[in-house]
Amino acid sequence: MEAIEVVWTAAEDPGLVLMRGPGAGDRLLAPGVPDEVLAAGGLLCWSGGGIVTVADPATGRARVVALGEAEGLGAAGGYFWVYTELGVAAVDLERGQRGLLSTDTIEDLEAVRLGGCLLVDAAGERACFALDGAAIPLPAGAREAAVIAPLADGPGAIWADGRRLYASGAEGRPRELAALPGRADRLVSGPDGALLVGLVDGSCHAVAGGRVVALEEDLLLGTARFSGDGRRAIAASGVGVVLVDLETGEVRHTWPGRVAAVGFIGGRALVLDEGRAAVIDASGEPA
Repeated sequence: MEAIEVVWTAAEDPGLVLMRGPGAGDRLLAPGVPDEVLAAGGLLCWSGGGIVTVADPATGRARVVALGEAEGLGAAGGYFWVYTELGVAAVDLERGQRGLLSTDTIEDLEAVRLGGCLLVDAAGERACFALDGAAIPLPAGAREAAVIAPLADGPGAIWADGRRLYASGAEGRPRELAALPGRADRLVSGPDGALLVGLVDGSCHAVAGGRVVALEEDLLLGTARFSGDGRRAIAASGVGVVLVDLETGEVRHTWPGRVAAVGFIGGRALVLDEGRAAVIDASGEPA
């Protein structure tokens, strides 16, 4: 069986630079309702119709790049990352597409998870790579774990083994993080050590510094977006999108209806109101 290999390929595609709203020059007027929106580093990124746009809400400046149909968005290492049929493309506001993480060894990536590094499951194997394509060692527990995620802000992984959580960094040495009140079946890592864990009974917990806090609302962890300090998160739930204090487990705000979690800019939690086709904060004001 061939080993999994991931390659970073530089791919300069500046796309188009536009300004949002009416006025002279090249303008971005009506982008429509996007498939997905993500906020990170004070910027917004959205995809739809084979186009990816990165915009600065403070200045109105936007860069538009054609990448084909996007299958998901992520943010790490100063880039927005776009899941495409060819691999995971890195895009930024200043220069457009910067490169592509792809594989020549295996044509179809069965599972790719992006954080501060890239976890790849393919052909019955699992491997971890830095954002430049360099291999990162995984301990045996991580290679065999059914519940695993990449660390959000650095190379390495975090995984569950029964009721215990473990993590490893760039050197591949495992360390225990916490004991859980039940068996984990999903997890997602956030900045500054933040972690959300779902248990088989459907409940959700936040974990930090070995402390486990039960959340007031059960979340769809795949939709979670963290604040930059790792103390808050927004995610879809059974009542809409909720803003959760990860230190107490309390729900601080709820956006009901057809909304999707976007992220945080300037400390403000943002969601996509699909009915209004607008990104709004807790007051209902546009971003």
